[in-house]
Amino acid sequence: MPAEGEHYAWCSACKDAIYCSKECQKRAWKAHKPHCLASQASTEMRKMNKQRGAAPISSDLPKASKRKSILGDFIEAHAWSFGRQAVYSAMHVRGGLAEERRFDFLKEFMVYNVTYRADHGGNTALAFRVLDGGFEPTVELLRDPFLQSTWEYSRETRERAEVLHRLVDPTFLGMMIILFRADDFQYWYPQPWFSIPDDAVETAKKIDHRGWLGSLQKTVEAGYVLREVGWSRGWRLGRLKRSGQHWKWEQIPPEELVQMGYPADYATIL
Repeated sequence: MPAEGEHYAWCSACKDAIYCSKECQKRAWKAHKPHCLASQASTEMRKMNKQRGAAPISSDLPKASKRKSILGDFIEAHAWSFGRQAVYSAMHVRGGLAEERRFDFLKEFMVYNVTYRADHGGNTALAFRVLDGGFEPTVELLRDPFLQSTWEYSRETRERAEVLHRLVDPTFLGMMIILFRADDFQYWYPQPWFSIPDDAVETAKKIDHRGWLGSLQKTVEAGYVLREVGWSRGWRLGRLKRSGQHWKWEQIPPEELVQMGYPADYATIL
């Protein structure tokens, strides 16, 4: 816990994890490092995509532009759910524990179909609803002119990032391309993919991955946001709460977790 009068501090690099102190952050760095690097890389690519812009089907450009910006915040809020949990489970359903090492990252995208929710009330974690999701062939997706142009435009950046990741982390497997299809625009980014830690294998075996899409839809629909907290292993459930003009993440109390059907000390590593 932070000292009296002090507050939890965010990881300054990825802005995903919070810690009670600098010492706490140092102890957690080894476990947090893979996600931190992945998050930074994804954020940079999303910034590049925002600068380049999408090619919306609708002629109502200001509205589409605004929703694209909100979608970026929505993705960041649910980064672990979209970029790790759902993708890993979809892999596992297809081929078990070995699938992530067999997966050809150049031949498939992970695609989520989403639709805007006008009732989100400023809470970006509730801004979109997940309609469907799954892997789709790259060759089919790149028939779309916008995807083709941005794919070629970003090739050098992606290849350079991949080389760097392979140099610094032996658990790096490839760049997972994650595509969001919204109502009248598309939005994609590369997510560096790391193999699951050895101590997470038994946990992976116990999970029923077949319901990954329904689980993702429920998590997003309820606005549940997963975050790393302190140096303890695992991602914990919380919500975004309004605090003045901003929204801050708050962990769901143990007693409420129990009412929701979770263990009081619930934390997930997958």
